[in-house]
Amino acid sequence: MIDDLTVHNQLVGLNYHQLIERLVAPDNIDCRLVRYKIVVKYGSEIDPVYIQDFRLSYYKDSTIPSFKIVEWK
Repeated sequence: MIDDLTVHNQLVGLNYHQLIERLVAPDNIDCRLVRYKIVVKYGSEIDPVYIQDFRLSYYKDSTIPSFKIVEWK
């Protein structure tokens, strides 16, 4: 699904409001970074053991110059 989103949808160049129209509200916004959680896996505790995020950076004028997928283990 994320491959289809990044390949078939022009996300770079959109502004923040256009992004929200195409996707839903993000899980987190901070320091010119918009984050959507793709996968969160939990071990036996309440803390996650694996996270995969879709991150989009944005400029002051809210234009999106880039995005990436980040994994944390």
